[in-house]
Amino acid sequence: MSDISTKATRCPDCQIHDTCFASHLTSNRVHGLDVTSSKSIVTLPNEYLFRAGEETRRLHIVCSGSLKAYRLSPDGREVVLGFFLPGDIVGLSGMSSPTHSFFAMALETTHTREFTMTEFQRAIKNDPVVAEAAFQSVSSELDLAQHLLFVVGHLEAKARVADFVLSISHRLLRKKGPQSRFKLPMDRRDIANHLGVTTETVSRALSQLQRERLIDVEGKHMRVLDRRALERMARPGDQSTTRSVTESSPPIG
Repeated sequence: MSDISTKATRCPDCQIHDTCFASHLTSNRVHGLDVTSSKSIVTLPNEYLFRAGEETRRLHIVCSGSLKAYRLSPDGREVVLGFFLPGDIVGLSGMSSPTHSFFAMALETTHTREFTMTEFQRAIKNDPVVAEAAFQSVSSELDLAQHLLFVVGHLEAKARVADFVLSISHRLLRKKGPQSRFKLPMDRRDIANHLGVTTETVSRALSQLQRERLIDVEGKHMRVLDRRALERMARPGDQSTTRSVTESSPPIG
């Protein structure tokens, strides 16, 4: 990981502004986070933004690229908690813990905007708009974590994959049309780990969804062809409730 700049792009001019944490804030209030003094950080593939056990002195907003969040099980196995995508804020859990509880590793070259925890906490205390935005981000993370427990505990493997496709497509296409093609930044092994299934199961489920013409897959490139059918498969019952959960922001802080 290395600093590449201390000069910030103006928030309203940023290409991901509409999907970013800062989009909760009006242009005349973003300065509460002292954007002009923040650092732009680049993390190369397979490098760490931070590791579990390190002090939580900073938080980051993902500007481009993606990160995998994971912990290690007692026997040393990797457990994928989720994925951070452009617009997500990374490190909010540091507000309640002196050290990070998970590893944040770049899946591709990833650019983030870094703020100190001190200035973020000061902004929350002094600016109710920033405080409300932080509350919304934390609430979204909790909703998504609860939904993942439901998915892993109660849905069959094919439905888990369908739900993941719906969620990740929404998060990646927030500024594009729902029929746009997108690229998965994570591999099938990480998806399988996250969903509690095998890599072979993920590949088989994606192939089945493609044969049923619900999605179009070519390597890591994907397009949703029949969103309603995927929703019926992945979200039985009250779809309006589960949709608001799975289409929320990042996985964890």
